[in-house]
Amino acid sequence: MAQLARNAGDWGRLLRALACRYPRLPEGSHVASDGTELESNPERIVWETLRRLQPDDLDLCCHPLLEERRFLRSDFGICAPRSDTPLVYLEVMGMLGSDRECQTDVEEHSLERLALKERWFSEPDRPLLRIIWLDMMAHPDWLAAICEEAFQAAYARMTMKQRSRR
Repeated sequence: MAQLARNAGDWGRLLRALACRYPRLPEGSHVASDGTELESNPERIVWETLRRLQPDDLDLCCHPLLEERRFLRSDFGICAPRSDTPLVYLEVMGMLGSDRECQTDVEEHSLERLALKERWFSEPDRPLLRIIWLDMMAHPDWLAAICEEAFQAAYARMTMKQRSRR
C-alpha cells in the first residue's frame, strides 16, 4: 500500500472514492458497521459492499477454510442458507493491483499464497474463486459489479447442486 501511495495517485483515488461511498466508516478501523472484525481495511471495504448487496437467500462467512485440517483459507465465502461450505470464495488482495507486480517481500509472499490457493481451486469439483485486487476497490461501481457477479455465480452453483441431487 505504501508503494501504491507513492505511485500515480492510485491510493489517493481509492481513499477518495471510499470516503464518498462509505462516509460513516471510521478511518483505519478493521471493524465493519455490523460489528464484524476483519483483518484489514481492504477486507472491510469488500465486506461492507458484500453486506449491502447480499440477497436474503444467501449467507456470507468470514475466513472459511478451503478444506478441513488444511492451512489454506480464503477471506470470504458465499454460502447457501444453513450451509457452512461456500459456493464461491472471495480473496481480497489488498496490497497488490491486478497487474500482480510486487515491490516488497510481503507482496511476493502474498502472491505466493495466492498461487497455492489458485492451484487448489483449479482442481476438478472445487468451488469458484473470485479475486478482488486493490485497484478494483478504487472504483466502487467495479467492486459492486464484482460482488454482484459473485452472488450470481453462487446462485448458479446452488442450482447445479440441486439438479445433480435429482
